[in-house]
Amino acid sequence: MNTLWVGNEVPVDFYKNAETLDGYNFKLEPPHGGFNAFSITLEPGFKPDFHSTNTIDFIFVISGKVELLLEGGSTILSSGDSVVQRGTNHAWRVIGEEPCTMAAVLISATKS
Repeated sequence: MNTLWVGNEVPVDFYKNAETLDGYNFKLEPPHGGFNAFSITLEPGFKPDFHSTNTIDFIFVISGKVELLLEGGSTILSSGDSVVQRGTNHAWRVIGEEPCTMAAVLISATKS
């Protein structure tokens, strides 16, 4: 997992823009009211773990193939595909013998 950027609030103030990763330890969910952006490479044989977050997730498949497992079914995504997750319970499973690299932007959300 490679964290690219973390924002503590939206909108971002360009003039207060600073390196946000100094001393940062990875957390899947962004700060409340904020966002994080990261890339991840899943290896073949990666064991899927169902999870959900209080986020809107924009996921972009860069290379490889991956199955998005949902409680009601699944779909296969490959290089160039994207998906938006809205707090659903889900997991990822690599398809084939090649790793799958994805980029993700998670934005803090609430469930009311």
